[in-house]
Parts: sequence; C-alpha cells; structure tokens
Amino acid sequence: MTPEQRAFEAADSLGVVTAAGPPTQALVEVCGLPEIAPQLREQPLRVFEDQVVPVEVCDGIIRIAGAVCGEFTTAALAVREGLELVTLGVERDDDRTADWLARRILARFTAVAYLEIRHGRHVIDPQTVSGPVRGAVRAVVADLPAPALDIRQRAVEVVVDELDLPASRDLTHAVTMATGALVTAVPTAALMASGGDDRQLVDWESGENRYGVSPVPRPWFASFSSCTASSPSEHAFGVADALRIELVEAALHDRLFDFVEEHWVGIRSHVARSLGVSPNADVAVLPTPSGTDAEYIGLLAAVATGRPVTVIIVGPSEVGSGTDRAATGRHFSTQTPNGRPALPGELLVGVPDDVRVESVDVRRGDGSLRPVEELEDEIGRHVRRHIGDDQQVLVHLVDGTKTGIRAPRDATLKSWSDEFGDRLDMVVDAAQTRIDQERMGEHLDAGRSVIMTGSKFFAGPPFSGAVLVPAAITERLRACAPFPGLVDYLDRRAIPPHLTRLRGALPDEPNLGLLLRWWAASREMAAFLSVSPSIRDEILRALATGVLDAVEAAPGIELVPSPYTSAPDADRGLTDLPTIFTIRLLSSDHEFTFDDLRLVQLLARIDLSAHSPTVDAASRAVLGRQIELGQPVRLGPPTSDLAALRLAYGAPTLSRVVFDHTRGPDWRTRLDRELLDTRDALLKLSLIAHLWPDLSSIGAADSPLHDRRQYSHTKS
Repeated sequence: MTPEQRAFEAADSLGVVTAAGPPTQALVEVCGLPEIAPQLREQPLRVFEDQVVPVEVCDGIIRIAGAVCGEFTTAALAVREGLELVTLGVERDDDRTADWLARRILARFTAVAYLEIRHGRHVIDPQTVSGPVRGAVRAVVADLPAPALDIRQRAVEVVVDELDLPASRDLTHAVTMATGALVTAVPTAALMASGGDDRQLVDWESGENRYGVSPVPRPWFASFSSCTASSPSEHAFGVADALRIELVEAALHDRLFDFVEEHWVGIRSHVARSLGVSPNADVAVLPTPSGTDAEYIGLLAAVATGRPVTVIIVGPSEVGSGTDRAATGRHFSTQTPNGRPALPGELLVGVPDDVRVESVDVRRGDGSLRPVEELEDEIGRHVRRHIGDDQQVLVHLVDGTKTGIRAPRDATLKSWSDEFGDRLDMVVDAAQTRIDQERMGEHLDAGRSVIMTGSKFFAGPPFSGAVLVPAAITERLRACAPFPGLVDYLDRRAIPPHLTRLRGALPDEPNLGLLLRWWAASREMAAFLSVSPSIRDEILRALATGVLDAVEAAPGIELVPSPYTSAPDADRGLTDLPTIFTIRLLSSDHEFTFDDLRLVQLLARIDLSAHSPTVDAASRAVLGRQIELGQPVRLGPPTSDLAALRLAYGAPTLSRVVFDHTRGPDWRTRLDRELLDTRDALLKLSLIAHLWPDLSSIGAADSPLHDRRQYSHTKS
C-alpha cells in the first residue's frame, strides 16, 4: 500500500472523504463563505477526480480530491487546510524537513479547529489514530494544558499518521516547533474573538456575539451598529488574517514575543498620529481589551495620589454598561480577558475598598435632556464636597455618548481645572471616537486622559480600547505600584516601555486577539483619515440630512432629539455632526420596552420575508433585508424602561462612499446607495412595529440571546 493510499484510508476512517464523485454544491458553498471567498479571489483551486490525498498544494495551486467535495464538512476541511498550506508555503514536492512537517501539522490543526469552532463539525476521532510515532508525539505535547491537549494532540497524530512518518529526530523537532506555535494556529475569526470579556464570546451556531455582530465579514448586511459593535469589513478581516499568518511564522522561529512587541509599537504610534497627537507630545497610548477596561487606568492614577478617591460618573445610562463598576475598580464581567472567571462587582485585587462613587444623569425620567447648566451645577457640588473632605476626585466626562451627548461644556471644565488643580482628575469617555483631531488635542493639552476605541466609529472588529494619557498623569503611572488585579486585563507588550512598573507587573503571555483587532482597526482608521476633512465632512453632512428626511418619512418612527441632531450646516465638522441617530418605535397598540427593543434589534438582522405573507411585495422585500443596528439604550436613569434603538454611521460608511466602486460609478451615486439602505432600515423597523403581534413570537427560536454552545479561545 502506497503512502497516498494509506493517507486516503486514514482520512476516510475519519469521515474526511466520501465516495468519489464530481464537485457538488457543497464545494461551491464552502468557497463562497465570507471568511473563505476573499482568499480565493487570487488563489487557484482545482478539483482532481483521481487524486487520493484529500488536499495538497503543487506549484501554488490548491489541489482538492474530488472525493471530498460532496459534503460540506469534508469540502470545508480540505479548502481551509489548502489555504493554510499555501500561506505557510507547504508544497507537495518540497523536502520534508522539520520545518515543512511543522507547517503541515499547523495547517491541519487550523483546518480542524475551523470546523470545530466555526461550524460545530467534529472530524477527529482519537480511536482511528494509530502508528509507531504516537507515543513520541504524546510525549512532546503532554505539557499542553487541558482542554487544548486532546484536540491538539489528536491533530498532530492524524497528520503524522497520514504522512506515514517514522519516528525520527526531525519528527520530534517538527512536533516541538508546531507545539510552540499552536496558539497561533487558530482561525482568524476565533483568535480575534479571544482576549476579551464575556461580551466577546461568540455563539458559533448563530455566528454572533451578544451584540448581534459576527467576527467574520457580512457584506450582505446593511450595517448601522457602529455605536455598539460592527462585524469586520472584508478589508479589515483580510488585514487581520494576514497578520495571523505572520504570527505563525514568528512563533515557528521562536520570535513571537518580539514580533508582538514590534507591532504594538507601530499601533501605538499610528493611533497617536491618527488622532492628531504631535510626535513631540508626551502622551502615552495604553491599548486595552475594550473601552470599559480602560477605566482602570484612570482610577490607578487617582489612587496613586495617596488620597481616598471619589469617582463621579456623568450619564451612567449613556456609557458602557460596565462603566460604573470598572471606574471604581471592580470586575464588570463574568470573564476576564485572560479567560479567568470573575464575579461582577467584586474589587480587583489591590484596589482600595473605600472608593466612593456618585452618578449624575443627563436625562430626566421622561427621556428629555436636562439643561446643561443644571447638570454642571450638580457635578460641581459633588466635586467641592468631596475635595472638602480631602478626597481625590475623578470625574468621568462624556464626549459623545451612546446617543451623541457631550457634557459638561469646555468653559466649565476649564473653570474647574483653575479652581481645583491637581485635586481633580478628569477622564473623557470618548469611546465612540466621534471627535476631530483638534478636539482630542484640546483634551490632552488640558491634562485630561481620553478613552477611545478602534471598534466604535472606526468599526474595527469588536472590541479594542485605549487610553491616551497626558504627561502629568503618565508621571503618576510611572511612579505608582499597579493593582495586582490588572494582570487579568492588560497586555505587557501593549503598554509603552517607559511605564516600567506597570509593564513589569503584567504576565508575559501576549493577548493575540487584541493585537489582531487593533491591527484591523488601525487600517480602518487609515482609510478614513486618508480622505480630506472637507470631503469627509461634506459626505457626513449629506448623510445626516438624508437620515433626518428619512425619519420624517418613516411611519411609527420618532427621532430622540439631542443638541447634535438638528439639520447640519456647512460649518460643522466630525465633532459636531450627528452620526448616531436615536429612534423610538411608536405604536398605538404597544409601548416598546427595553426588552422589546432587544428583540426588535434581533428581528432587524433576520430575513422576515417568509413571516409576513399579508404585506405587499415591496414591503416583503424590505422585511427580507438583514440589518445591524446599535443595541437599545435606556432613556433616563438606569432603572428606566423608556428606551430607544440607534442607527449609526461609522468610518467604513464614508470609505464605501469614497472608494467602493461596486456601489456605483461616482460618489454621489454611492451616497444614494447608503441613504437607500438607511430608508430600508427605518422602513423595516416601521413594519416590525406594525406587525409586532405576529413577529414578536418568532424571535425566540432564532435569538443568540439564549445560551448555546459558545467558544472562547483563551491563552492556553
């Protein structure tokens, strides 16, 4: 029996090969998957009916055996493995060195992990694996922690057995190399979804996280969810995918840590430059797994003064749901970014237990905005009282909330700085990052730290946060002892080198998911900022005007006003232009609660055309559209059930208008396409409200809000 025949039999025993036959719809389906198709556009793939090896690469061509093309699982395994073989440079006729063997093992593991994670298909049965090297393989990988051990060990054994390899020094070396790089041999979507809290967990059956977005591109969706989170664009996903392959190469050559360090240097520099920070400015950029985790940095700096700390949170209902806990040094999720379980509300190790908190709502109980003077008076009273009690006060300001609110006013902030000096710290929550470079510079020049993200307005893969820290606060961070509990949240190599005490307290293991997310987000930032501000602002003004007109024309839709939702004039730029539109659903028969709107957000993503036989053809077509919206937000105090949905434009919207010629021959035509998507989104919401008695009962079965099999790739 030849090695090829033996490999074919081994593959068949694993369910990897079916009866011979021509390519079927299964292969077409696999090649069209959004995480597969972009890589095949310039990559030749051919089916060979008489080929016995399921997949191999020869002269740069992925060769797939016809026998594996008849069923989705076998076709997906072969195509995914073939793509990995190409990117890792594993050709059929190469000399089978230790390096070649290691790459071959990694390619198989990535393909197996892809099916296990992305599609819930299991293709490795440990009972089918045999061979003289099984014991040697197990000895090499035995130090891998569970649950990684079983699947990785079996993946290695299957490849070794398929190739009919004798035990040798090269094989042992290859397995050692592959084992050291297995942390990188994970599908890009899964690796990007790692290194975060429980909001990052993806229900791989639905393909979505709790916010209803996917870790892989969904270009057929109309996306208006950047105020919450966005599925990555094809461009961003491709950038992240390419970086993952570079991570594999670095790990194979024992350079992973150095490689990660070098890329964080580039990301920090790019973020600072993109946000208008002068290269000579003494501003530190500290990347964090999300904008919520970034809150710990401001608290650490306040505690470093040695005084008891009071935190004042402006608009708790208008910022991230975990902000109140994180701002006071508490766990906000059931899982930390390094995968450890946590108890929400429990203090991080090392955080003083006397941190006080005050909250100042920006809306009244009926959802209307409070006058800014009233808001500022209340904040000022809290600041004076606590400073009078010899407290260090940390005010959590908002510059672009979930509904676009900015408060307090600049003149008031300056007067507080003059009055209270360094007894008052101010952290600006600009996590939406819907502000101009000039605005960012003003905050930093005034000594305020700024929280931003690459995953809100810039619509990078969720989640990626950062804190921009001015010089005076950086000096405090240099000198202070960090909270020991930060080891669960921060990545040593993401932190600037001059913050030696903070870096030295953090674990050595890099957060590869965060690196991929920030790398992808930085490319979205680059595309957006490559457009001249005058063109950018003209497009954003046209979009804002179009949305206001569309809301007026949509029955049962009401715009929730803010100072930034009036018709834009020619003098307004990104900071003042509305890019988030908060909308209420109105019905004479039903008052939509917060929980109702969570279901509406889900229904907007589902093709409802088959569920509404009584509507006309045009309405049915609109109901069939799949639309990502921002999650519901409570209008008023955190206990209020008065709520609204949000429709938001992000940086990719502008990039499509300027650069994407598949949407039209000129920018005005492409702009009209965006506005058509907007009108369809609002009309679908109107129809959902109208058909609510019928539609409200169908969402539960399709809802990703229910517990299902979830996967989180941890740093094992």
